[in-house]
Amino acid sequence: MSIKNIIKNIIKMYFSKNAVLFGGTGLLNALVMSLFLSFLGLYIEHFIALIIIIQLSIITDFLLKNYIVFKNVKATGKKIHFEWISLVGVAIQDLMAWLLSGRIEYILLYLLTVLVAFILKYYLVRLIIWTKL
Repeated sequence: MSIKNIIKNIIKMYFSKNAVLFGGTGLLNALVMSLFLSFLGLYIEHFIALIIIIQLSIITDFLLKNYIVFKNVKATGKKIHFEWISLVGVAIQDLMAWLLSGRIEYILLYLLTVLVAFILKYYLVRLIIWTKL
């Protein structure tokens, strides 16, 4: 699938109830975690704070989506697929944090990792879990 189609599908995604819940829970989670990262960064080294927040944000995002988004969605498979997709998100965010740490302000790096993981997770969720949005 081309980048153009992925972007088109992401834009199309925002016209359904489940899409609003999917994006809204992710946005809320990212905003809360950004504030928490700012606070935590005052007390411990920024890279360690970033890694802690990434893990915490993946856990809270998984819980929000599992209990708010997926409770009313017809799934093509078991919810176990969402669990491994969340692990892919963790791996992407951790790898990006490790590769780019010290090169970008840590709060911007966190938001960048969230954006990349969101796009990848959306694509995988749409491909594997949802029959339609």
